[in-house]
Amino acid sequence: MKKTFLLFIAFALFSSCKKTNENKPQTLKKLLNVKALDKDKDFVIFIHPTSQYLDSLKKTYKNEDDFYTIADDANYYTAEAGEYISKNNIDRVDAEIDKIIKIGKININLSQYKPWSLLLYAKGKVKNVYPIDIEDELPKFYGIKNKITEEKCNIEKALDLINNLPEVKNQSRFVDSISSNKKHLSFITDSLELNKQPYYIIKTGFNGKLHWETYTIFYINKNNCKEILVDETVSGDVISLEKWRKSNHNQF
Repeated sequence: MKKTFLLFIAFALFSSCKKTNENKPQTLKKLLNVKALDKDKDFVIFIHPTSQYLDSLKKTYKNEDDFYTIADDANYYTAEAGEYISKNNIDRVDAEIDKIIKIGKININLSQYKPWSLLLYAKGKVKNVYPIDIEDELPKFYGIKNKITEEKCNIEKALDLINNLPEVKNQSRFVDSISSNKKHLSFITDSLELNKQPYYIIKTGFNGKLHWETYTIFYINKNNCKEILVDETVSGDVISLEKWRKSNHNQF
């Protein structure tokens, strides 16, 4: 899975501003509650930004909407990673970057890592990865088969999935802003068959008084909710969500 440029921009812009806590006393009061962290178990640590980090990061953007785009993307991919880890029955631990985690004789100072990243832990080994890479990294690190399964979709699941995409959230904010919150992003649904596979069609757009304006057309495989395709308006091709993101990151 490809890394999106937005996350890297956030990390790169702020890496020079991040303060470490390595010189602070590592008392038990400053340690994360470690009762769920067994050194003989496998788990994934989700590293979250502190409120102070977010406040400082926001100041690096001239346009506040750009900051919220970064945060929405990061939260979305973190949530996706959480679902994937849960399906693989691996424990999850949440901690902020100013915390120190103690696992047996190992002390892990999270301030040396980027917020919105993950630490894979197994038998004394630790690996730092990004949420968008979890489906590639987790099976290799833990030596397990990729347990991601095809998930049967219904239209409610498909709509919820599309509505929670960062790009669609940006579209929703755009419609709210141009209509002074009097109008909201609208959806039109349909079905079709592509390459002998059944798909839901979900169009996002603005439903005005005189006409409907389409923003994006998504295709969701009815047999696998994770398979999302997008209608590329310039070429007219139906392409993967990842490829579409590369060429349309500045659309909204």
